[in-house]
Amino acid sequence: MRKWASRALRLGSAQLPASVGTSLYNVQAVSVLGFVRQLLPPPRMLPTWELAAGNRLLHFPPRSPSLPLLHRLKDFGMLNVRSATSSCLGALARTAVAGSIDWSTAWDAMMASAEELLPMSAVARGCPWGTHWTEPAFAAHLRAAAGGRLLGSPPPRFAEAFSAAMASLASAPSA
Repeated sequence: MRKWASRALRLGSAQLPASVGTSLYNVQAVSVLGFVRQLLPPPRMLPTWELAAGNRLLHFPPRSPSLPLLHRLKDFGMLNVRSATSSCLGALARTAVAGSIDWSTAWDAMMASAEELLPMSAVARGCPWGTHWTEPAFAAHLRAAAGGRLLGSPPPRFAEAFSAAMASLASAPSA
C-alpha cells in the first residue's frame, strides 16, 4: 500500500493537468496494487484514501465529489479515476479462481499440520494458524474468495464489489 500511496501523493502534488494526472495515476499507482492484493482483500480505509488521492489529482477540495463520481467522470467528458478498491478485489477474485496460484495445496498442508500441532478447536473453526498471527493466511483468503466470500466482516461496499468481480469472471469466456 505504501507504494500506491507514495505514487498517488507524488502525482497529486505534481500540479499536472487533471487529465494527465488521472491517466498517470491509473497506470502508475493503481497498477501496483494488483501484486500483493491478489492475495489479500484491500484495507478497510482504502476507499477513504482513494477519495483523498482522487481529489488531489483533480485539484478539488477534500471530499468534494463522492467516490462513485470520481469513477464516473467519463460522463462529464473527463477520464475516470480507476477504482483502487475494485482493482484489489478483482485481483483477489481472479487469483482465487484462475488457478495461477496453487493455494489449495498450501491450505491442505496447513490443515494437516494444524491437526497435529494445534488445538482441535482451531482445526474445527478452519483456522490452521496460531494465535500470534495478526491476519489469516493467504491460502485462507484465496479459499474464501474461491467460495465467493471475503473473510472477516468486510464493509458492504467491498462485498458488493467482490460479488460483481466474481460474477464477471463467471460470465467471461474461457481463454
